[in-house]
Amino acid sequence: MVSYGCLLSITMWLKDFKKDTMAISKVAIAIIIVVLLLASTFAAYVLVFNEDNSSVGTGDSITVNYWGTVNIQGVDKVFDTSIWDVALDNETYPKAAWFSMKTQASYSEFTFTVGRGQTITGFDMGIKGMKEGDSRTIVVTPEQGYGVLDETKIVTIDLNQTVSVFMTTTKTAFNSTFGSVPSAGLTVTHPTYGWPVTVLSVNEETKVVEYQNVPTQGSQYKVFANSNEKIVSGWNITVNSVDTTVSEDGEIKFTHMVDEEDSWNIKGYVGTTMFILIDVDTAAGTARTNYNSPLAGLTLTFHVTLESIN
Repeated sequence: MVSYGCLLSITMWLKDFKKDTMAISKVAIAIIIVVLLLASTFAAYVLVFNEDNSSVGTGDSITVNYWGTVNIQGVDKVFDTSIWDVALDNETYPKAAWFSMKTQASYSEFTFTVGRGQTITGFDMGIKGMKEGDSRTIVVTPEQGYGVLDETKIVTIDLNQTVSVFMTTTKTAFNSTFGSVPSAGLTVTHPTYGWPVTVLSVNEETKVVEYQNVPTQGSQYKVFANSNEKIVSGWNITVNSVDTTVSEDGEIKFTHMVDEEDSWNIKGYVGTTMFILIDVDTAAGTARTNYNSPLAGLTLTFHVTLESIN
């Protein structure tokens, strides 16, 4: 800014104007100095203004490209991306079990306004300060991402299980489970266990349905698979025994064919509801099915390039 001393000097030169035949030159010089000082001050303000607006801050609309990874069994796996080449390349960019492949047209730059809650907190905070063309790795904790695991949404299953051969239900429940109206002799596929089911009888008065699970001993079936065959899901079980004499209901014994390395690497479905298989413990004979968001409880790593500040 123009100093008080400079202004005082200019004032004195103006007073000398009446006495000094060289006053005109002095005034001219003074004006030039003031103009230069003002110009330099303005330039400084312009420089600061441009500096502030060249990096991302709250309220900026920005466009980025990115891919996000989580570490599964020591491998960084992509769970989401805006980049087609990343989505397409499974060798360089291995995918998380819940990664959903879309059409090529669906992959495009991501535009959002910083600080408006349009993305998770950690991503929103991590993008600040970037400049156009910058690339940055942003690490997001569960607290600033998708939250911690809700234990009420995790179900423990035994790896060795027993179910009945003969089952009783209602017509409504049968239709809801199997997607078919029951009739005697009807054969359908069990949506959970993947083996054949045959309807034994339907009581039209009581609406009670009796059916039989009909797996083959020694065979393998895929459990918890999505009905859409294009979606990779579920895992195999092996039927160890089918015994109709042990009790009135009979029993089927089977083993889930999974191990520790399958933890977080397999997704399954109950109806249309997806879950992730976690914490497989073959020694204890248990595993857990996680119905939380797959990203809950996980630390996320985003690789981001700032394309533009709009």
